[in-house]
Amino acid sequence: MKKSKNPPHPNFIEGLSRIISTLDIFLDTSSQDSESDDFYIKVYDTVHLESSEILRTTGEFQGKEWFSNVAVIPAEDQDQYCSDEGAWYGKVLLLFKFFRGSFKEPYELALVRWYDIHSAEPDLYGCPQLYYTEEYNTVPVESIDREVHIVPRFDKKNRFLLNKYMF
Repeated sequence: MKKSKNPPHPNFIEGLSRIISTLDIFLDTSSQDSESDDFYIKVYDTVHLESSEILRTTGEFQGKEWFSNVAVIPAEDQDQYCSDEGAWYGKVLLLFKFFRGSFKEPYELALVRWYDIHSAEPDLYGCPQLYYTEEYNTVPVESIDREVHIVPRFDKKNRFLLNKYMF
């Protein structure tokens, strides 16, 4: 990759650096043994949701980078982040299938870096203010509810607005 004319996007590198730890946590929480079988991973740059929306993780789409921001519906016992209308928000860094020798169907997964709602800051223009956390997780693609529009605040570092008026 170092000699490539088109080096990988930093989000892709960040996702690859987190894939083993997040996949291990995913397998532990889904009651799957992570050390017994042979496995392989196939990385994709797009995936279609059941709603027909397309998620993208590419450094080059029509001349621009596109790493989808998504709303994920958490399980009932997961409440460590502030949510807005029952959803968590994150940026998808990797889309991949995880194949294991003992399973016929692969897991379709997304590696997500989470946003959290900045509860000390009021909504701006009716939009909740978000910031990146240092939390990353691998989640099943089917747990992604929809793509969302998150806009960076150019006047503040690590601040974003969740644009609720797009959907």
